[in-house]
Amino acid sequence: MASDRDKDLFFRLIKTQRSSSSHFTHTLRTEEKEASTPNEINNVFKEHFEKLAKTNSNPSFNIGHDNLVKLDVETIVNICENQEITIQPVTSTEITKRISILKRKKAGDVEGLTAEHLIYGGTELTEFLILELCIRARIDGTLNKHQNKLQKGFTKGASSIDIALLISEAINEAKDKNECLILITLDAEKAFDVVDHIHLFWKLYHQGINGASWLLIKELYNKTTTQVKSQGYISETFVNEQGVKQGGILSANFYKAYNKNILDTLESTNIGIKIGTNYVGCPTCADDIMLCAGSEHGASTQLRIIENCTKNDRVKINSKKTEILLINKKNKDINLQLFNEKIDEKQNIKHLGIERQEKNNPNVEKRISAARATMYSLLCAGLHGINGINPLLSHKLWRTYVIPRMLYGIEILNIAKTDIQKLEAFEKKNI
Repeated sequence: MASDRDKDLFFRLIKTQRSSSSHFTHTLRTEEKEASTPNEINNVFKEHFEKLAKTNSNPSFNIGHDNLVKLDVETIVNICENQEITIQPVTSTEITKRISILKRKKAGDVEGLTAEHLIYGGTELTEFLILELCIRARIDGTLNKHQNKLQKGFTKGASSIDIALLISEAINEAKDKNECLILITLDAEKAFDVVDHIHLFWKLYHQGINGASWLLIKELYNKTTTQVKSQGYISETFVNEQGVKQGGILSANFYKAYNKNILDTLESTNIGIKIGTNYVGCPTCADDIMLCAGSEHGASTQLRIIENCTKNDRVKINSKKTEILLINKKNKDINLQLFNEKIDEKQNIKHLGIERQEKNNPNVEKRISAARATMYSLLCAGLHGINGINPLLSHKLWRTYVIPRMLYGIEILNIAKTDIQKLEAFEKKNI
């Protein structure tokens, strides 16, 4: 009997849908060259990521602060090397526990090793990948204790919707009180790829990671190399001079520790809006920062703080992709600049995948359009319910892929009765 729980068939359908070779790039053009064979395309990708991995000097960065950080790290190395700390050995129970939480069905490394090899391969394979898992388990508590309360990215028990809700509440409060609210989205260029290693080690130490753990983390990033794999081709290796590891177990934790200074500085100045007595001037999810200010002067001060912090942290903010949304505009043009470039004012902006506008309403027509496009793309996978596909599986495809595209984040927006009726009409028509 067909069952809604027939997961094997469900995922076979999805695999069939994705197995077409059409998702491969046949021609790749850049400003410098054009690649048309798999090997050439692999080399272009390799050159791109190799360029990202190289530390580049930027005249806007604070060289004085950079030199002080390097001197401080040299001192930290001496302190950690001379500390008498007993290292707690890693036990077999700890290794087994870490292996059990590995995510399955992920891409393998250049040797073809996957999480499944560790899960089912026995003790002979436990030396691979487990080191970072064990380190994360031991430093998580320390880093979480120092994490800014407005940072909810990659945080247990939190999600991007928590941050989106704060922004909705800020908009609603401004509307209720008829007060001005300025929302500014910030775009950090290649955020995870340009993390400076020396600055990262320095920040980790001042957030409580010290001794042997600090030295081990530093060694993990010592002359690490990367290879790019695409369409069966593997590139030559190149050295990573900056950036956290692609897909690394510790990478998200390290990035949050790296950009913590920006959030702490903004909060310590108390510049930005509050809901009651709670500061919500910079709600953040990983590298997605939203500035919330109640006046042009406050927003301008926040932007000067961003400029100063990013210069110290060797991070570049793309001012051309930074946007402003004004709530309760008081018939006055504002002039806000970031790195001497005026920031464009928009009628709507997107943050964390949710479109924002002054009324804080969902754009139902656009949501229905996205859901319809998703529905059409799944017809080959059996969403239409014919050719032997059980209707229960078709319905599972519908609610797993179509419904989330249509309803994501809608619970934190001001939805009207007519909006609900439009959404219901679309579902009834297609179910």
